[in-house]
Amino acid sequence: MGLPTRKERETLPVSKLPTEINELQDAVLLGDFANGSPEWHSLRNEPGAVGGSDIAAIAGLSTWESAITKWAKKTGQIPDEVQPNMSMKLGTKLEAPILELFADEHPELEIYETGTWANKMYDWARANLDGLYKDADGNWGIIEVKFSRDYWTQVPQSYRAQVLWYMKVFGIRRAKLVALAGSSYMEFDIEWDEFEANTLWDAALRFRQACLDLKMPDWDGSNSTLETIRALSPNIEDGEADLDELGVHYFNAVNDAEKANKLLTDLKARVIKAMEGKKRGIIYGEHLLSLRSRAGGAPYLHHEKGK
Repeated sequence: MGLPTRKERETLPVSKLPTEINELQDAVLLGDFANGSPEWHSLRNEPGAVGGSDIAAIAGLSTWESAITKWAKKTGQIPDEVQPNMSMKLGTKLEAPILELFADEHPELEIYETGTWANKMYDWARANLDGLYKDADGNWGIIEVKFSRDYWTQVPQSYRAQVLWYMKVFGIRRAKLVALAGSSYMEFDIEWDEFEANTLWDAALRFRQACLDLKMPDWDGSNSTLETIRALSPNIEDGEADLDELGVHYFNAVNDAEKANKLLTDLKARVIKAMEGKKRGIIYGEHLLSLRSRAGGAPYLHHEKGK
Protein backbone atom coordinates (compact mmCIF):
# COMPACT_ATOMS: atom_id res chain seq x y z
CA MET A 1 0.00 0.00 0.00
CA GLY A 2 1.48 3.32 -1.10
CA LEU A 3 1.28 6.60 0.77
CA PRO A 4 -1.74 8.77 -0.11
CA THR A 5 -1.06 11.78 -2.30
CA ARG A 6 -1.94 15.31 -1.21
CA LYS A 7 -4.74 15.38 -3.78
CA GLU A 8 -6.23 12.20 -2.30
CA ARG A 9 -6.38 13.80 1.15
CA GLU A 10 -7.52 17.31 0.26
CA THR A 11 -10.20 17.25 2.96
CA LEU A 12 -7.64 16.24 5.60
CA PRO A 13 -4.38 18.17 5.09
CA VAL A 14 -2.63 16.26 7.89
CA SER A 15 -2.90 12.47 7.81
CA LYS A 16 -2.05 9.73 10.25
CA LEU A 17 1.13 7.89 9.34
CA PRO A 18 0.14 4.57 7.71
CA THR A 19 0.34 1.72 10.21
CA GLU A 20 2.67 -0.32 8.02
CA ILE A 21 5.38 2.31 8.46
CA ASN A 22 6.67 1.24 11.87
CA GLU A 23 10.33 1.79 10.95
CA LEU A 24 11.85 4.87 9.35
CA GLN A 25 15.58 5.10 8.67
CA ASP A 26 17.26 4.81 12.10
CA ALA A 27 14.08 4.80 14.24
CA VAL A 28 11.31 2.38 15.16
CA LEU A 29 7.75 3.32 16.19
CA LEU A 30 6.92 2.44 19.80
CA GLY A 31 3.29 3.52 19.62
CA ASP A 32 0.88 6.36 19.04
CA PHE A 33 -0.37 7.24 22.49
CA ALA A 34 -2.29 10.33 23.61
CA ASN A 35 -0.29 12.85 25.64
CA GLY A 36 -0.87 12.19 29.32
CA SER A 37 -2.10 8.61 28.84
CA PRO A 38 -0.67 5.82 31.04
CA GLU A 39 1.22 4.39 28.04
CA TRP A 40 2.65 7.82 27.19
CA HIS A 41 3.81 8.32 30.80
CA SER A 42 5.29 4.81 30.91
CA LEU A 43 7.53 5.49 27.90
CA ARG A 44 8.42 8.95 29.15
CA ASN A 45 9.35 7.78 32.67
CA GLU A 46 11.27 4.66 31.68
CA PRO A 47 14.58 4.68 33.63
CA GLY A 48 17.35 6.24 31.56
CA ALA A 49 15.12 7.23 28.64
CA VAL A 50 15.87 10.60 27.03
CA GLY A 51 13.40 12.44 24.80
CA GLY A 52 13.37 15.64 22.81
CA SER A 53 11.64 17.58 25.58
CA ASP A 54 14.49 16.57 27.94
CA ILE A 55 17.54 17.45 25.89
CA ALA A 56 17.60 21.25 26.36
CA ALA A 57 17.62 20.92 30.15
CA ILE A 58 20.20 18.12 30.00
CA ALA A 59 22.51 20.24 27.83
CA GLY A 60 22.08 23.40 29.94
CA LEU A 61 20.10 25.23 27.23
CA SER A 62 16.75 25.51 29.00
CA THR A 63 15.77 28.78 30.68
CA TRP A 64 13.23 26.94 32.85
CA GLU A 65 14.75 23.68 33.99
CA SER A 66 18.25 22.47 34.88
CA ALA A 67 19.83 19.06 34.36
CA ILE A 68 19.65 18.48 38.12
CA THR A 69 15.94 19.23 38.18
CA LYS A 70 15.36 16.94 35.21
CA TRP A 71 17.45 14.24 36.92
CA ALA A 72 15.44 14.53 40.14
CA LYS A 73 12.21 14.13 38.17
CA LYS A 74 13.51 11.25 36.06
CA THR A 75 14.66 9.38 39.17
CA GLY A 76 11.33 9.93 40.95
CA GLN A 77 12.72 12.15 43.71
CA ILE A 78 10.39 15.06 42.96
CA PRO A 79 7.07 15.05 41.08
CA ASP A 80 7.24 15.53 37.31
CA GLU A 81 4.23 17.79 37.33
CA VAL A 82 3.87 21.21 35.77
CA GLN A 83 0.83 23.38 36.30
CA PRO A 84 0.21 24.63 32.75
CA ASN A 85 0.10 28.39 32.32
CA MET A 86 -1.87 30.12 29.58
CA SER A 87 1.02 30.01 27.09
CA MET A 88 1.36 26.25 27.59
CA LYS A 89 -2.39 25.74 27.20
CA LEU A 90 -2.39 27.80 24.01
CA GLY A 91 0.57 25.83 22.68
CA THR A 92 -1.31 22.56 23.21
CA LYS A 93 -4.56 23.84 21.69
CA LEU A 94 -2.88 25.47 18.68
CA GLU A 95 -0.48 22.67 17.76
CA ALA A 96 -2.90 20.93 15.36
CA PRO A 97 -4.12 24.14 13.63
CA ILE A 98 -0.51 25.33 13.14
CA LEU A 99 0.42 21.96 11.62
CA GLU A 100 -2.61 22.16 9.32
CA LEU A 101 -1.63 25.67 8.30
CA PHE A 102 1.84 24.40 7.44
CA ALA A 103 0.24 21.69 5.30
CA ASP A 104 -1.90 24.32 3.54
CA GLU A 105 1.24 26.35 2.80
CA HIS A 106 3.03 23.32 1.35
CA PRO A 107 0.77 21.39 -1.05
CA GLU A 108 3.92 19.83 -2.50
CA LEU A 109 4.52 17.88 0.73
CA GLU A 110 2.77 14.93 2.31
CA ILE A 111 2.24 15.80 6.00
CA TYR A 112 1.72 13.19 8.71
CA GLU A 113 0.98 13.06 12.41
CA THR A 114 2.83 10.33 14.25
CA GLY A 115 3.67 8.91 17.67
CA THR A 116 6.61 7.98 19.89
CA TRP A 117 9.77 6.57 18.32
CA ALA A 118 13.08 5.13 19.54
CA ASN A 119 16.46 4.86 17.89
CA LYS A 120 16.98 1.33 16.57
CA MET A 121 20.43 0.87 18.13
CA TYR A 122 19.86 2.90 21.30
CA ASP A 123 16.26 2.36 22.32
CA TRP A 124 16.58 4.77 25.28
CA ALA A 125 16.85 7.66 22.77
CA ARG A 126 13.25 8.71 22.15
CA ALA A 127 11.44 11.11 19.84
CA ASN A 128 7.83 12.23 20.19
CA LEU A 129 7.26 14.17 16.98
CA ASP A 130 4.65 16.75 16.07
CA GLY A 131 4.83 15.60 12.47
CA LEU A 132 6.73 14.16 9.55
CA TYR A 133 6.77 15.27 5.93
CA LYS A 134 7.70 13.59 2.67
CA ASP A 135 8.68 15.55 -0.43
CA ALA A 136 8.19 14.68 -4.10
CA ASP A 137 11.59 12.95 -4.23
CA GLY A 138 10.70 10.66 -1.36
CA ASN A 139 12.85 12.44 1.22
CA TRP A 140 11.55 12.44 4.78
CA GLY A 141 11.71 15.42 7.10
CA ILE A 142 10.81 16.26 10.69
CA ILE A 143 8.27 18.90 11.73
CA GLU A 144 8.27 20.56 15.15
CA VAL A 145 5.46 22.98 16.06
CA LYS A 146 5.80 25.78 18.63
CA PHE A 147 3.74 28.64 20.05
CA SER A 148 5.28 31.70 21.66
CA ARG A 149 3.91 35.03 22.86
CA ASP A 150 7.22 36.63 21.80
CA TYR A 151 8.27 37.50 18.26
CA TRP A 152 11.32 35.54 17.10
CA THR A 153 14.21 36.69 14.96
CA GLN A 154 15.82 33.24 15.23
CA VAL A 155 15.03 29.82 16.66
CA PRO A 156 15.63 29.66 20.44
CA GLN A 157 18.55 27.41 21.33
CA SER A 158 16.40 25.04 23.36
CA TYR A 159 14.07 24.39 20.41
CA ARG A 160 16.96 23.93 17.99
CA ALA A 161 18.43 21.34 20.38
CA GLN A 162 15.09 19.50 20.48
CA VAL A 163 14.88 19.29 16.69
CA LEU A 164 18.54 18.23 16.36
CA TRP A 165 17.83 15.47 18.86
CA TYR A 166 14.95 14.21 16.72
CA MET A 167 17.17 14.33 13.62
CA LYS A 168 19.83 12.32 15.47
CA VAL A 169 17.32 9.69 16.65
CA PHE A 170 15.86 9.25 13.16
CA GLY A 171 18.98 9.72 11.06
CA ILE A 172 16.98 12.28 9.09
CA ARG A 173 18.84 15.40 8.00
CA ARG A 174 15.88 17.60 7.05
CA ALA A 175 13.68 19.41 9.56
CA LYS A 176 11.35 22.38 9.77
CA LEU A 177 10.31 24.27 12.87
CA VAL A 178 6.90 25.88 12.41
CA ALA A 179 5.84 28.52 14.91
CA LEU A 180 3.19 31.02 15.78
CA ALA A 181 5.43 33.55 17.53
CA GLY A 182 4.30 37.02 18.55
CA SER A 183 1.14 36.61 16.41
CA SER A 184 3.30 35.87 13.34
CA TYR A 185 3.41 32.60 11.41
CA MET A 186 7.03 31.51 10.95
CA GLU A 187 8.93 28.66 9.32
CA PHE A 188 12.57 27.80 9.94
CA ASP A 189 14.70 25.20 8.21
CA ILE A 190 16.87 23.53 10.85
CA GLU A 191 20.28 22.81 9.39
CA TRP A 192 22.02 19.65 10.50
CA ASP A 193 25.24 20.11 12.47
CA GLU A 194 27.15 16.92 13.23
CA PHE A 195 29.30 18.41 15.99
CA GLU A 196 26.34 20.06 17.72
CA ALA A 197 24.23 16.90 17.54
CA ASN A 198 27.06 14.74 18.88
CA THR A 199 27.57 17.19 21.75
CA LEU A 200 23.90 16.79 22.67
CA TRP A 201 24.23 13.02 22.38
CA ASP A 202 27.26 12.94 24.70
CA ALA A 203 25.38 15.08 27.25
CA ALA A 204 22.44 12.65 27.04
CA LEU A 205 24.73 9.67 27.61
CA ARG A 206 26.18 11.26 30.75
CA PHE A 207 22.71 12.19 31.98
CA ARG A 208 21.34 8.69 31.33
CA GLN A 209 24.16 7.15 33.35
CA ALA A 210 23.58 9.66 36.15
CA CYS A 211 19.95 8.52 36.28
CA LEU A 212 20.83 4.83 36.28
CA ASP A 213 23.52 5.35 38.96
CA LEU A 214 21.37 7.79 41.00
CA LYS A 215 24.32 10.18 40.89
CA MET A 216 23.42 13.85 40.65
CA PRO A 217 24.75 15.80 37.62
CA ASP A 218 27.20 18.67 38.09
CA TRP A 219 26.16 21.88 39.84
CA ASP A 220 25.11 24.62 37.43
CA GLY A 221 24.19 27.69 39.49
CA SER A 222 20.62 27.88 38.21
CA ASN A 223 17.53 28.89 40.16
CA SER A 224 15.91 25.66 38.97
CA THR A 225 18.61 23.64 40.75
CA LEU A 226 18.26 25.73 43.91
CA GLU A 227 14.50 25.08 44.05
CA THR A 228 15.07 21.36 43.42
CA ILE A 229 17.64 21.08 46.21
CA ARG A 230 15.23 22.87 48.54
CA ALA A 231 12.55 20.32 47.62
CA LEU A 232 14.96 17.43 48.20
CA SER A 233 16.21 18.71 51.57
CA PRO A 234 14.94 17.06 54.75
CA ASN A 235 12.79 18.76 57.32
CA ILE A 236 14.65 21.14 59.61
CA GLU A 237 15.78 19.57 62.87
CA ASP A 238 17.93 20.70 65.76
CA GLY A 239 21.64 20.22 65.17
CA GLU A 240 24.78 21.64 63.53
CA ALA A 241 26.48 21.16 60.16
CA ASP A 242 30.18 21.98 59.73
CA LEU A 243 30.42 24.05 56.55
CA ASP A 244 33.92 25.51 56.94
CA GLU A 245 35.39 26.18 53.45
CA LEU A 246 31.98 25.90 51.74
CA GLY A 247 30.58 28.46 54.17
CA VAL A 248 33.49 30.83 53.49
CA HIS A 249 32.85 30.54 49.74
CA TYR A 250 29.19 31.34 50.37
CA PHE A 251 29.90 34.55 52.31
CA ASN A 252 32.52 35.63 49.77
CA ALA A 253 29.89 35.20 47.06
CA VAL A 254 27.36 37.19 49.09
CA ASN A 255 29.80 40.08 49.40
CA ASP A 256 30.73 39.90 45.71
CA ALA A 257 27.06 39.81 44.71
CA GLU A 258 26.25 42.88 46.82
CA LYS A 259 29.08 44.80 45.15
CA ALA A 260 28.07 43.58 41.68
CA ASN A 261 24.40 44.47 42.23
CA LYS A 262 25.33 47.97 43.37
CA LEU A 263 27.51 48.45 40.28
CA LEU A 264 24.80 47.03 38.00
CA THR A 265 22.14 49.33 39.49
CA ASP A 266 24.43 52.31 39.01
CA LEU A 267 25.10 51.37 35.37
CA LYS A 268 21.40 50.80 34.67
CA ALA A 269 20.67 54.35 35.81
CA ARG A 270 23.53 55.75 33.69
CA VAL A 271 22.44 53.83 30.56
CA ILE A 272 18.77 54.81 30.87
CA LYS A 273 19.78 58.46 31.22
CA ALA A 274 22.15 58.22 28.25
CA MET A 275 19.44 56.68 26.05
CA GLU A 276 17.23 59.77 26.56
CA GLY A 277 14.02 57.89 25.83
CA LYS A 278 15.29 56.13 22.68
CA LYS A 279 13.93 52.62 22.33
CA ARG A 280 17.10 50.84 21.18
CA GLY A 281 20.59 50.94 22.66
CA ILE A 282 23.39 50.30 20.16
CA ILE A 283 26.80 49.00 21.22
CA TYR A 284 29.42 49.17 18.48
CA GLY A 285 26.78 48.80 15.78
CA GLU A 286 24.78 46.02 17.44
CA HIS A 287 21.36 46.40 19.05
CA LEU A 288 21.88 44.84 22.50
CA LEU A 289 19.77 46.96 24.90
CA SER A 290 16.17 48.18 24.84
CA LEU A 291 13.97 50.51 26.85
CA ARG A 292 10.64 48.93 27.77
CA SER A 293 7.73 49.79 30.02
CA ARG A 294 4.76 47.99 31.53
CA ALA A 295 1.33 49.54 31.04
CA GLY A 296 2.88 52.90 30.24
CA GLY A 297 4.92 53.02 33.44
CA ALA A 298 8.47 54.26 33.92
CA PRO A 299 10.97 52.69 31.49
CA TYR A 300 13.23 49.84 32.45
CA LEU A 301 16.31 48.41 30.73
CA HIS A 302 16.15 45.07 28.94
CA HIS A 303 18.97 43.02 27.47
CA GLU A 304 18.93 39.65 25.77
CA LYS A 305 20.21 36.81 27.92
CA GLY A 306 23.81 35.94 27.22
CA LYS A 307 24.58 39.37 25.72
